[in-house]
Amino acid sequence: MSAAVATHCFACGSRDLVPFWRVDSVPTHCVLLMRTRQEALEYPRGDLEIAGCRACGFVENLRFEPEVHEYSPRCEESQAFSPTFNRFALELCDDYLRRYRPQSVLEIGCGKGDFLALICERGGCEGIGID
Repeated sequence: MSAAVATHCFACGSRDLVPFWRVDSVPTHCVLLMRTRQEALEYPRGDLEIAGCRACGFVENLRFEPEVHEYSPRCEESQAFSPTFNRFALELCDDYLRRYRPQSVLEIGCGKGDFLALICERGGCEGIGID
């Protein structure tokens, strides 16, 4: 999908936006339980273009498409009860800490903050989560 690009800050209306990260064709949902693998593969994809507002500091996805997001009883926001996911999260966390040795972490789309809490605890750093 190709969303229209936002031209103003969603928080304050300023047009002084500074894009700093972009990736195209990413899954638009990561907490919706799919019935089949095929359904997951066919689910809509979208683009991310993360920008900061110089006027107020708000960070947003300039290409956000609310119409492709489905929030329903099929959503399962936390995977903290899955041993497989917990192993993956721990490996990802330790790899990130080895590579970047952060003093602070910003996680956009943090859900309930499980991963952010893990990385801050293991890395002795501060975290900010935005969902």
